[in-house]
Amino acid sequence: MGMRKFDHITVKSLNEAVDQVGKYRKRAAVIAGGTDILGILKDEVHPVYPQVLVDIKNIEGLNFIREDSSGITIGALTTLAEITKNKTMREKYPMLADAAHAVASPQLRNMGTVGGNICQEPRCWYYRNPENTFHCLRKGGDKCPALTGENRFHSIFGSMRVGSPGCCSSCPDNIDIPRYMERIRAGEIAEAAQIILENNPMPAITGRVCPHFCEQGCNRNEQDSAVSVRAVERRVGDHILENVKAYIKAPVKENGKKVAIIGGGPAGLTCAYFLRQKGFGVVIYDKQPKLGGMLRYGIPDFRLSQGVLDKEIDFLLSHGIVAKSGQRLGKDFTLDGLKREGFDAIFLAMGSWVAKGMGLENENHPN
Repeated sequence: MGMRKFDHITVKSLNEAVDQVGKYRKRAAVIAGGTDILGILKDEVHPVYPQVLVDIKNIEGLNFIREDSSGITIGALTTLAEITKNKTMREKYPMLADAAHAVASPQLRNMGTVGGNICQEPRCWYYRNPENTFHCLRKGGDKCPALTGENRFHSIFGSMRVGSPGCCSSCPDNIDIPRYMERIRAGEIAEAAQIILENNPMPAITGRVCPHFCEQGCNRNEQDSAVSVRAVERRVGDHILENVKAYIKAPVKENGKKVAIIGGGPAGLTCAYFLRQKGFGVVIYDKQPKLGGMLRYGIPDFRLSQGVLDKEIDFLLSHGIVAKSGQRLGKDFTLDGLKREGFDAIFLAMGSWVAKGMGLENENHPN
């Protein structure tokens, strides 16, 4: 055990912190006092180690306890000790003050901040066992060892779920399925569409051709049969294509950088969509006369009609993505040429056009 290498970024404002976390996403972790996160890193509690620590300790104006007519506001860099000792907290919010006093030791309360310790990760021994020994339910596993292991009689989790994780844990796109299903039940299909678009820009396509791992992981299988998640996603995807203008979203801010994407299949189109959301100028180069890649040239029409595919691609391009078809790498353009044209980055998304062999003798025989 020991600390691995990581980058440490000290930010000066909340906007800068949000930008850095948004840039690195799951590869970033936020550090304030460090009393919780440093132990987690040292013991390698998680299966994936962060690449970057975003340090918010030096952001000014986050250490305060302020009362107004609407209640009390506590800054993210306020320590637990300060909450415990604050006169207003003790007189008007004694339960919160007592809760802060109950955390850890005086030394840790002097260092631990609200931004970290209020949201600290579970202290369960199975969860925090060094080197991620147990495939814990709370870290993407399929069981809770505290309830099923040899020490289960010490568990205080009560009726916490101990079975297989829900549908979203099985989704390769990490779509928050329960969240958008909740909006569907409430009759808010437009809100459900926005939730899906956070991770998947082409639900009308995946709703037709996805192998629906989510349904295999659906908890309803333990009762009767899975929810038809793919069919619901297809309906939401069709709703988006029927109301395209409501979902064309301009970038928050143009950042002045350009990215060339080689390949106009699902990977290239998805990359282009999310880069545009971040303010990048995007140009897609594809060797075929029309974009789509294996979606167009590998999937038969009875599974995915050309009309639906064309509408989905038009929707993606309408965000300001430039497409150049009939352009073959090495013939019509080169990587060095793209760099000379001023592209800041190049994403290779040529796909896999050759089927994976089975290793059988004469399997490539023409007959």
